[in-house]
Amino acid sequence: MHRVLALCWFSGVFVVTASSMASAQLRVGPGQPYATIGAAAAAATDGATIEIQAGTYHEEVVWPQSGLTIRGVGGRPVLDMTGMPLTRQGGKGIFIVDGANVTLENLEFVGAAVPDGNGAGIRWQGGGELVVRSCVFRDNENGILGGNHADNVALIERNEFVGNGRGDFGYTHNLYINEIDTLTFRGNWSHALVAGSPDSGHLFKSRARRNFVLYNRLTAEGSPSSYELQLPEGGEAVVLGNVIEQGAMGPNRTVVSIGGDGMQWASPHVVFVHNTVVNHDSRGTFLSATAPIVLDVVNNLFVGPGELLTGGTLGRMDHNVRADGSVFVDAAGFDHHLVAGSAPVDAGVDPGTDGAWPVPAFEYAHPAGVVARRVDGAPDVGAYELAAAPAADAGPGATDAGAVADAGRPDGDSGAGPEGDDGGLAGLDAGGGVGGKGGGCCHVAGGGRGPGASSLLVAAALASCWIRRRR
Repeated sequence: MHRVLALCWFSGVFVVTASSMASAQLRVGPGQPYATIGAAAAAATDGATIEIQAGTYHEEVVWPQSGLTIRGVGGRPVLDMTGMPLTRQGGKGIFIVDGANVTLENLEFVGAAVPDGNGAGIRWQGGGELVVRSCVFRDNENGILGGNHADNVALIERNEFVGNGRGDFGYTHNLYINEIDTLTFRGNWSHALVAGSPDSGHLFKSRARRNFVLYNRLTAEGSPSSYELQLPEGGEAVVLGNVIEQGAMGPNRTVVSIGGDGMQWASPHVVFVHNTVVNHDSRGTFLSATAPIVLDVVNNLFVGPGELLTGGTLGRMDHNVRADGSVFVDAAGFDHHLVAGSAPVDAGVDPGTDGAWPVPAFEYAHPAGVVARRVDGAPDVGAYELAAAPAADAGPGATDAGAVADAGRPDGDSGAGPEGDDGGLAGLDAGGGVGGKGGGCCHVAGGGRGPGASSLLVAAALASCWIRRRR
Protein backbone atom coordinates (compact mmCIF):
# COMPACT_ATOMS: atom_id res chain seq x y z
CA MET A 1 0.00 0.00 0.00
CA HIS A 2 2.91 2.35 0.63
CA ARG A 3 3.87 2.02 -3.03
CA VAL A 4 0.41 3.09 -4.23
CA LEU A 5 0.29 6.04 -1.85
CA ALA A 6 3.69 7.18 -3.10
CA LEU A 7 2.46 7.09 -6.68
CA CYS A 8 -0.65 9.12 -5.86
CA TRP A 9 1.38 11.68 -3.93
CA PHE A 10 3.88 12.06 -6.74
CA SER A 11 1.08 12.48 -9.26
CA GLY A 12 -0.31 15.42 -7.32
CA VAL A 13 3.10 17.05 -7.08
CA PHE A 14 3.61 16.79 -10.84
CA VAL A 15 0.22 18.31 -11.65
CA VAL A 16 0.86 21.30 -9.38
CA THR A 17 4.39 21.79 -10.69
CA ALA A 18 3.32 21.65 -14.34
CA SER A 19 0.45 24.09 -13.85
CA SER A 20 2.64 26.57 -12.00
CA MET A 21 5.13 26.88 -14.84
CA ALA A 22 4.94 29.80 -17.23
CA SER A 23 2.93 28.91 -20.31
CA ALA A 24 4.46 30.88 -23.17
CA GLN A 25 3.06 29.79 -26.52
CA LEU A 26 5.30 29.54 -29.58
CA ARG A 27 3.73 28.88 -33.00
CA VAL A 28 5.64 27.24 -35.84
CA GLY A 29 4.90 27.08 -39.54
CA PRO A 30 4.17 29.20 -42.61
CA GLY A 31 3.01 32.63 -41.57
CA GLN A 32 3.73 31.94 -37.90
CA PRO A 33 6.28 33.73 -35.68
CA TYR A 34 8.71 30.81 -36.06
CA ALA A 35 9.37 29.35 -39.50
CA THR A 36 11.17 26.29 -38.18
CA ILE A 37 10.80 23.99 -35.19
CA GLY A 38 14.48 24.53 -34.38
CA ALA A 39 13.96 28.27 -34.07
CA ALA A 40 11.09 27.74 -31.65
CA ALA A 41 13.19 25.26 -29.65
CA ALA A 42 15.97 27.83 -29.35
CA ALA A 43 13.53 30.46 -28.08
CA ALA A 44 11.52 28.23 -25.74
CA THR A 45 11.75 28.47 -21.97
CA ASP A 46 10.65 25.99 -19.31
CA GLY A 47 6.90 25.44 -19.34
CA ALA A 48 6.36 26.67 -22.89
CA THR A 49 3.81 25.27 -25.34
CA ILE A 50 5.03 24.81 -28.91
CA GLU A 51 2.27 24.49 -31.53
CA ILE A 52 3.43 23.19 -34.92
CA GLN A 53 1.21 23.77 -37.91
CA ALA A 54 0.49 20.79 -40.14
CA GLY A 55 3.00 20.31 -42.93
CA THR A 56 6.24 18.45 -43.61
CA TYR A 57 9.40 19.44 -41.76
CA HIS A 58 12.94 18.16 -42.30
CA GLU A 59 14.56 18.93 -38.95
CA GLU A 60 16.20 17.22 -36.02
CA VAL A 61 15.63 19.09 -32.78
CA VAL A 62 17.04 18.95 -29.25
CA TRP A 63 14.68 19.96 -26.44
CA PRO A 64 16.66 20.83 -23.24
CA GLN A 65 13.79 22.69 -21.53
CA SER A 66 11.49 21.16 -18.91
CA GLY A 67 7.71 21.24 -18.65
CA LEU A 68 7.22 21.56 -22.42
CA THR A 69 4.11 20.68 -24.38
CA ILE A 70 4.87 20.15 -28.07
CA ARG A 71 1.90 19.43 -30.30
CA GLY A 72 0.67 19.52 -33.85
CA VAL A 73 -2.30 21.69 -34.80
CA GLY A 74 -4.44 22.01 -37.90
CA GLY A 75 -3.72 18.39 -38.78
CA ARG A 76 -0.68 16.25 -38.00
CA PRO A 77 2.78 17.68 -38.83
CA VAL A 78 5.23 15.18 -40.34
CA LEU A 79 8.87 15.23 -39.21
CA ASP A 80 10.43 13.39 -42.17
CA MET A 81 14.17 12.70 -42.09
CA THR A 82 14.18 9.91 -44.65
CA GLY A 83 17.60 9.73 -46.29
CA MET A 84 18.88 12.72 -44.31
CA PRO A 85 21.70 12.62 -41.75
CA LEU A 86 20.96 12.97 -38.04
CA THR A 87 24.00 14.55 -36.39
CA ARG A 88 22.88 16.25 -33.17
CA GLN A 89 24.67 14.74 -30.14
CA GLY A 90 26.42 12.37 -32.51
CA GLY A 91 23.21 11.22 -34.15
CA LYS A 92 20.38 9.96 -31.93
CA GLY A 93 16.93 10.85 -33.19
CA ILE A 94 14.55 13.31 -34.79
CA PHE A 95 13.47 14.73 -31.43
CA ILE A 96 16.01 14.43 -28.59
CA VAL A 97 14.17 15.11 -25.33
CA ASP A 98 16.67 16.21 -22.66
CA GLY A 99 14.27 18.19 -20.48
CA ALA A 100 12.02 16.80 -17.75
CA ASN A 101 8.24 16.44 -17.77
CA VAL A 102 7.63 16.78 -21.49
CA THR A 103 4.40 16.09 -23.41
CA LEU A 104 4.29 15.42 -27.16
CA GLU A 105 0.99 15.21 -29.06
CA ASN A 106 -0.22 14.76 -32.62
CA LEU A 107 3.14 14.47 -34.44
CA GLU A 108 4.48 12.02 -37.01
CA PHE A 109 8.11 10.88 -36.99
CA VAL A 110 9.49 9.28 -40.16
CA GLY A 111 12.83 7.94 -41.34
CA ALA A 112 15.17 8.27 -38.33
CA ALA A 113 18.48 6.57 -39.18
CA VAL A 114 21.96 7.06 -37.71
CA PRO A 115 25.39 5.52 -38.38
CA ASP A 116 25.20 3.05 -35.48
CA GLY A 117 21.78 1.85 -36.62
CA ASN A 118 20.01 2.89 -33.41
CA GLY A 119 18.22 6.10 -34.33
CA ALA A 120 14.76 6.97 -33.03
CA GLY A 121 11.77 9.11 -33.78
CA ILE A 122 11.94 10.24 -30.15
CA ARG A 123 15.11 9.72 -28.10
CA TRP A 124 14.09 10.23 -24.46
CA GLN A 125 16.97 11.24 -22.16
CA GLY A 126 15.41 13.70 -19.73
CA GLY A 127 14.22 13.30 -16.17
CA GLY A 128 10.73 13.08 -14.74
CA GLU A 129 7.77 12.17 -16.92
CA LEU A 130 7.25 11.72 -20.64
CA VAL A 131 3.80 11.76 -22.25
CA VAL A 132 3.45 10.75 -25.90
CA ARG A 133 -0.09 10.87 -27.21
CA SER A 134 -1.73 10.50 -30.64
CA CYS A 135 1.54 10.36 -32.59
CA VAL A 136 2.73 8.15 -35.46
CA PHE A 137 6.17 6.52 -35.70
CA ARG A 138 6.87 5.20 -39.18
CA ASP A 139 9.92 3.68 -40.88
CA ASN A 140 12.45 4.59 -38.18
CA GLU A 141 15.15 2.43 -36.66
CA ASN A 142 13.34 2.77 -33.32
CA GLY A 143 10.00 4.44 -32.77
CA ILE A 144 10.65 5.61 -29.20
CA LEU A 145 13.94 4.79 -27.46
CA GLY A 146 15.07 5.83 -24.01
CA GLY A 147 14.38 6.19 -20.34
CA ASN A 148 17.75 6.96 -18.77
CA HIS A 149 16.71 7.51 -15.16
CA ALA A 150 15.48 5.04 -12.56
CA ASP A 151 12.68 7.39 -11.46
CA ASN A 152 11.39 8.11 -14.97
CA VAL A 153 7.68 7.61 -15.61
CA ALA A 154 6.07 7.40 -19.05
CA LEU A 155 2.53 7.47 -20.40
CA ILE A 156 2.33 6.42 -24.05
CA GLU A 157 -1.21 6.28 -25.41
CA ARG A 158 -3.20 6.29 -28.65
CA ASN A 159 -0.16 6.13 -30.94
CA GLU A 160 0.64 4.12 -34.05
CA PHE A 161 4.01 2.39 -34.53
CA VAL A 162 4.65 0.87 -37.97
CA GLY A 163 7.58 -0.07 -40.20
CA ASN A 164 10.23 0.51 -37.54
CA GLY A 165 12.99 -1.98 -36.67
CA ARG A 166 15.41 -0.80 -39.31
CA GLY A 167 19.14 -0.20 -38.89
CA ASP A 168 20.71 -2.64 -36.45
CA PHE A 169 18.29 -5.47 -37.29
CA GLY A 170 17.11 -7.44 -34.29
CA TYR A 171 18.15 -4.69 -31.86
CA THR A 172 15.77 -1.95 -32.95
CA HIS A 173 12.07 -1.97 -32.16
CA ASN A 174 8.77 -0.15 -32.49
CA LEU A 175 9.18 0.79 -28.82
CA TYR A 176 12.15 0.23 -26.49
CA ILE A 177 11.96 1.62 -22.94
CA ASN A 178 14.91 1.24 -20.58
CA GLU A 179 15.07 0.64 -16.80
CA ILE A 180 12.62 3.32 -15.65
CA ASP A 181 10.20 3.19 -12.75
CA THR A 182 6.81 2.93 -14.50
CA LEU A 183 5.52 2.67 -18.05
CA THR A 184 1.83 2.89 -18.95
CA PHE A 185 1.20 1.87 -22.57
CA ARG A 186 -2.45 1.94 -23.57
CA GLY A 187 -4.67 2.24 -26.58
CA ASN A 188 -1.75 1.97 -29.03
CA TRP A 189 -1.43 0.17 -32.36
CA SER A 190 2.06 -1.30 -32.72
CA HIS A 191 2.34 -3.40 -35.86
CA ALA A 192 4.09 -4.46 -39.07
CA LEU A 193 7.80 -3.98 -38.47
CA VAL A 194 10.04 -3.37 -41.46
CA ALA A 195 9.86 -6.06 -44.14
CA GLY A 196 12.84 -7.64 -45.86
CA SER A 197 14.77 -8.56 -42.72
CA PRO A 198 15.09 -11.95 -41.04
CA ASP A 199 14.72 -10.31 -37.61
CA SER A 200 13.11 -6.92 -37.13
CA GLY A 201 13.00 -6.62 -33.36
CA HIS A 202 9.92 -6.41 -31.16
CA LEU A 203 6.56 -4.68 -31.30
CA PHE A 204 6.92 -3.78 -27.60
CA LYS A 205 10.00 -3.99 -25.36
CA SER A 206 10.29 -2.55 -21.88
CA ARG A 207 12.78 -3.00 -19.06
CA ALA A 208 10.73 -0.83 -16.68
CA ARG A 209 10.24 -1.87 -13.06
CA ARG A 210 6.45 -1.61 -13.48
CA ASN A 211 4.61 -1.99 -16.76
CA PHE A 212 0.92 -1.43 -17.42
CA VAL A 213 0.19 -2.71 -20.93
CA LEU A 214 -3.48 -1.93 -21.42
CA TYR A 215 -5.91 -2.24 -24.33
CA ASN A 216 -3.40 -2.24 -27.19
CA ARG A 217 -3.21 -3.98 -30.55
CA LEU A 218 0.22 -5.60 -31.02
CA THR A 219 0.01 -7.36 -34.38
CA ALA A 220 2.85 -8.60 -36.59
CA GLU A 221 0.62 -8.63 -39.68
CA GLY A 222 3.04 -10.71 -41.73
CA SER A 223 6.21 -8.92 -40.63
CA PRO A 224 9.12 -10.92 -39.15
CA SER A 225 8.80 -9.57 -35.61
CA SER A 226 10.93 -11.31 -33.01
CA TYR A 227 8.61 -11.00 -29.99
CA GLU A 228 5.29 -9.23 -29.98
CA LEU A 229 5.72 -8.28 -26.32
CA GLN A 230 8.93 -8.58 -24.32
CA LEU A 231 9.63 -7.73 -20.68
CA PRO A 232 13.25 -8.93 -20.56
CA GLU A 233 13.89 -8.03 -16.91
CA GLY A 234 10.60 -9.19 -15.46
CA GLY A 235 9.50 -6.73 -12.80
CA GLU A 236 5.84 -6.14 -12.04
CA ALA A 237 3.41 -5.97 -14.93
CA VAL A 238 -0.26 -5.92 -15.72
CA VAL A 239 -0.98 -7.01 -19.29
CA LEU A 240 -4.70 -6.39 -19.68
CA GLY A 241 -7.15 -6.33 -22.57
CA ASN A 242 -4.65 -6.52 -25.44
CA VAL A 243 -4.90 -8.09 -28.89
CA ILE A 244 -1.55 -9.76 -29.58
CA GLU A 245 -0.84 -11.52 -32.88
CA GLN A 246 2.22 -13.40 -34.12
CA GLY A 247 2.61 -13.94 -37.84
CA ALA A 248 4.12 -16.89 -39.65
CA MET A 249 7.48 -15.20 -40.34
CA GLY A 250 8.84 -14.56 -36.85
CA PRO A 251 12.37 -15.81 -36.08
CA ASN A 252 11.32 -16.41 -32.47
CA ARG A 253 8.22 -18.52 -32.15
CA THR A 254 7.36 -17.12 -28.72
CA VAL A 255 4.63 -14.48 -28.72
CA VAL A 256 5.12 -13.00 -25.21
CA SER A 257 8.53 -13.27 -23.51
CA ILE A 258 8.99 -12.38 -19.84
CA GLY A 259 12.43 -12.43 -18.24
CA GLY A 260 15.44 -13.88 -19.97
CA ASP A 261 17.89 -11.06 -19.21
CA GLY A 262 18.12 -11.62 -15.46
CA MET A 263 16.03 -10.40 -12.54
CA GLN A 264 16.80 -6.69 -12.26
CA TRP A 265 13.71 -6.04 -10.12
CA ALA A 266 12.54 -7.54 -6.85
CA SER A 267 9.22 -9.40 -6.48
CA PRO A 268 8.62 -10.16 -10.15
CA HIS A 269 4.92 -10.71 -10.80
CA VAL A 270 2.99 -10.54 -14.07
CA VAL A 271 -0.81 -10.43 -14.24
CA PHE A 272 -1.92 -11.53 -17.72
CA VAL A 273 -5.69 -11.08 -17.95
CA HIS A 274 -8.37 -10.71 -20.66
CA ASN A 275 -5.97 -10.77 -23.60
CA THR A 276 -6.62 -12.22 -27.06
CA VAL A 277 -3.44 -13.93 -28.29
CA VAL A 278 -3.23 -15.30 -31.83
CA ASN A 279 -0.45 -17.44 -33.30
CA HIS A 280 -0.39 -17.76 -37.09
CA ASP A 281 2.80 -19.81 -37.08
CA SER A 282 2.69 -23.58 -37.41
CA ARG A 283 4.03 -23.99 -33.88
CA GLY A 284 5.34 -21.88 -31.02
CA THR A 285 4.76 -20.74 -27.44
CA PHE A 286 2.19 -18.20 -26.35
CA LEU A 287 3.84 -17.26 -23.03
CA SER A 288 7.41 -17.89 -21.96
CA ALA A 289 8.77 -16.78 -18.58
CA THR A 290 11.83 -17.26 -16.42
CA ALA A 291 11.52 -18.38 -12.79
CA PRO A 292 10.97 -16.94 -10.22
CA ILE A 293 8.52 -14.67 -12.07
CA VAL A 294 5.02 -15.32 -10.73
CA LEU A 295 2.32 -15.48 -13.41
CA ASP A 296 -1.43 -15.10 -13.05
CA VAL A 297 -3.03 -16.07 -16.36
CA VAL A 298 -6.83 -15.72 -16.31
CA ASN A 299 -9.68 -15.02 -18.77
CA ASN A 300 -7.47 -15.07 -21.87
CA LEU A 301 -8.31 -16.32 -25.37
CA PHE A 302 -5.55 -18.26 -27.17
CA VAL A 303 -6.02 -19.00 -30.87
CA GLY A 304 -3.69 -21.12 -32.99
CA PRO A 305 -1.15 -23.88 -32.44
CA GLY A 306 1.59 -23.94 -29.82
CA GLU A 307 2.35 -24.51 -26.18
CA LEU A 308 0.42 -22.28 -23.83
CA LEU A 309 3.09 -21.59 -21.20
CA THR A 310 6.71 -22.48 -20.53
CA GLY A 311 8.71 -21.49 -17.44
CA GLY A 312 7.86 -19.09 -14.67
CA THR A 313 6.18 -19.78 -11.35
CA LEU A 314 2.45 -20.23 -11.75
CA GLY A 315 0.26 -18.28 -9.33
CA ARG A 316 -3.00 -19.23 -11.00
CA MET A 317 -4.04 -20.22 -14.48
CA ASP A 318 -7.71 -20.78 -15.22
CA HIS A 319 -10.72 -19.71 -17.26
CA ASN A 320 -8.61 -19.42 -20.40
CA VAL A 321 -10.07 -20.64 -23.70
CA ARG A 322 -8.26 -22.20 -26.67
CA ALA A 323 -10.05 -21.90 -29.99
CA ASP A 324 -9.59 -21.43 -33.71
CA GLY A 325 -10.21 -18.37 -35.85
CA SER A 326 -13.89 -19.16 -36.29
CA VAL A 327 -14.62 -17.38 -32.99
CA PHE A 328 -13.70 -14.02 -34.60
CA VAL A 329 -15.84 -11.75 -36.75
CA ASP A 330 -13.05 -11.53 -39.37
CA ALA A 331 -9.81 -13.27 -38.42
CA ALA A 332 -8.13 -12.58 -41.79
CA GLY A 333 -9.00 -8.89 -41.51
CA PHE A 334 -7.76 -8.66 -37.90
CA ASP A 335 -11.21 -8.02 -36.49
CA HIS A 336 -10.98 -10.04 -33.29
CA HIS A 337 -14.40 -9.22 -31.92
CA LEU A 338 -16.33 -12.33 -30.93
CA VAL A 339 -19.01 -14.15 -32.85
CA ALA A 340 -22.25 -14.68 -30.93
CA GLY A 341 -22.48 -18.17 -29.45
CA SER A 342 -18.74 -18.87 -29.72
CA ALA A 343 -16.81 -20.57 -26.92
CA PRO A 344 -15.26 -17.43 -25.36
CA VAL A 345 -18.65 -15.76 -24.75
CA ASP A 346 -19.58 -15.80 -21.03
CA ALA A 347 -16.64 -18.17 -20.35
CA GLY A 348 -14.74 -15.84 -18.00
CA VAL A 349 -14.76 -15.60 -14.25
CA ASP A 350 -15.75 -12.53 -12.25
CA PRO A 351 -13.05 -11.65 -9.68
CA GLY A 352 -15.74 -10.29 -7.40
CA THR A 353 -16.35 -13.87 -6.28
CA ASP A 354 -13.18 -15.66 -7.35
CA GLY A 355 -9.69 -14.33 -6.79
CA ALA A 356 -8.27 -10.85 -7.31
CA TRP A 357 -7.07 -9.13 -10.49
CA PRO A 358 -7.96 -6.00 -12.47
CA VAL A 359 -11.19 -6.03 -14.47
CA PRO A 360 -11.00 -4.30 -17.87
CA ALA A 361 -13.04 -1.11 -18.04
CA PHE A 362 -12.15 -0.53 -21.69
CA GLU A 363 -11.19 -2.40 -24.84
CA TYR A 364 -9.06 -1.54 -27.84
CA ALA A 365 -10.82 0.43 -30.62
CA HIS A 366 -9.17 0.51 -34.01
CA PRO A 367 -7.16 2.44 -34.93
CA ALA A 368 -5.24 3.48 -31.81
CA GLY A 369 -8.00 4.17 -29.30
CA VAL A 370 -10.23 2.64 -26.66
CA VAL A 371 -13.93 2.32 -25.94
CA ALA A 372 -15.74 1.40 -22.76
CA ARG A 373 -16.18 -2.33 -22.24
CA ARG A 374 -19.78 -3.26 -21.42
CA VAL A 375 -20.32 -6.58 -19.68
CA ASP A 376 -23.67 -8.35 -19.95
CA GLY A 377 -23.79 -11.50 -17.83
CA ALA A 378 -20.59 -13.39 -17.14
CA PRO A 379 -17.46 -11.74 -18.60
CA ASP A 380 -16.32 -12.94 -22.00
CA VAL A 381 -12.82 -14.35 -22.31
CA GLY A 382 -10.28 -12.27 -24.23
CA ALA A 383 -9.86 -8.62 -25.14
CA TYR A 384 -13.41 -8.02 -26.39
CA GLU A 385 -16.84 -8.30 -24.88
CA LEU A 386 -19.75 -9.33 -27.08
CA ALA A 387 -22.11 -6.37 -26.76
CA ALA A 388 -25.19 -5.05 -28.51
CA ALA A 389 -23.60 -1.71 -29.40
CA PRO A 390 -20.14 -0.17 -28.99
CA ALA A 391 -19.62 2.58 -26.45
CA ALA A 392 -18.19 5.99 -27.29
CA ASP A 393 -14.42 6.42 -27.24
CA ALA A 394 -13.53 7.09 -23.62
CA GLY A 395 -10.58 9.33 -24.41
CA PRO A 396 -7.65 10.15 -22.14
CA GLY A 397 -8.20 10.88 -18.47
CA ALA A 398 -6.57 13.08 -15.91
CA THR A 399 -4.19 10.90 -13.95
CA ASP A 400 -3.03 7.31 -13.72
CA ALA A 401 -0.54 5.15 -11.90
CA GLY A 402 2.15 6.52 -14.19
CA ALA A 403 1.81 9.81 -12.29
CA VAL A 404 1.45 12.00 -15.37
CA ALA A 405 -1.00 14.79 -16.08
CA ASP A 406 -3.29 14.92 -19.10
CA ALA A 407 -2.12 17.84 -21.21
CA GLY A 408 -5.49 18.21 -22.92
CA ARG A 409 -6.16 18.58 -26.63
CA PRO A 410 -4.78 21.32 -28.87
CA ASP A 411 -7.01 24.38 -29.23
CA GLY A 412 -8.87 24.26 -32.48
CA ASP A 413 -7.41 20.91 -33.50
CA SER A 414 -10.07 18.75 -35.09
CA GLY A 415 -8.34 15.46 -34.46
CA ALA A 416 -5.05 14.36 -33.00
CA GLY A 417 -5.22 10.59 -33.15
CA PRO A 418 -5.24 8.39 -36.21
CA GLU A 419 -8.98 8.08 -35.73
CA GLY A 420 -9.48 11.71 -34.66
CA ASP A 421 -9.16 12.73 -31.03
CA ASP A 422 -12.58 13.30 -29.59
CA GLY A 423 -11.17 14.76 -26.41
CA GLY A 424 -13.17 12.22 -24.47
CA LEU A 425 -13.82 14.48 -21.52
CA ALA A 426 -17.38 15.65 -22.16
CA GLY A 427 -19.79 14.30 -19.59
CA LEU A 428 -17.11 12.51 -17.60
CA ASP A 429 -16.45 12.84 -13.92
CA ALA A 430 -15.10 10.78 -11.07
CA GLY A 431 -18.41 9.24 -10.07
CA GLY A 432 -20.50 6.37 -11.32
CA GLY A 433 -19.58 3.79 -13.92
CA VAL A 434 -19.45 3.31 -17.62
CA GLY A 435 -22.45 1.03 -17.62
CA GLY A 436 -22.82 -2.71 -17.88
CA LYS A 437 -22.07 -5.20 -15.19
CA GLY A 438 -18.42 -4.35 -14.82
CA GLY A 439 -18.88 -0.69 -13.92
CA GLY A 440 -16.79 2.12 -15.31
CA CYS A 441 -13.37 1.66 -13.84
CA CYS A 442 -11.00 -1.20 -13.72
CA HIS A 443 -11.52 -2.54 -10.20
CA VAL A 444 -9.88 -5.04 -7.91
CA ALA A 445 -11.95 -7.45 -5.87
CA GLY A 446 -11.45 -10.56 -3.78
CA GLY A 447 -8.53 -11.44 -1.55
CA GLY A 448 -6.02 -14.06 -0.69
CA ARG A 449 -2.99 -12.29 -2.16
CA GLY A 450 0.13 -11.09 -0.42
CA PRO A 451 0.75 -7.36 0.11
CA GLY A 452 3.09 -7.08 -2.89
CA ALA A 453 0.53 -8.49 -5.28
CA SER A 454 -2.22 -6.33 -3.79
CA SER A 455 -0.15 -3.20 -4.36
CA LEU A 456 0.43 -4.19 -7.96
CA LEU A 457 -3.26 -4.80 -8.57
CA VAL A 458 -4.38 -1.56 -6.94
CA ALA A 459 -1.80 0.31 -9.02
CA ALA A 460 -3.22 -1.48 -12.05
CA ALA A 461 -6.65 -0.18 -11.18
CA LEU A 462 -5.27 3.34 -11.11
CA ALA A 463 -3.44 2.84 -14.41
CA SER A 464 -6.47 1.39 -16.14
CA CYS A 465 -8.94 3.99 -14.94
CA TRP A 466 -9.55 7.19 -16.77
CA ILE A 467 -12.34 9.48 -15.57
CA ARG A 468 -15.54 7.49 -15.22
CA ARG A 469 -18.94 8.15 -16.78
CA ARG A 470 -22.05 8.65 -14.73
CA ARG A 471 -24.61 5.89 -14.97
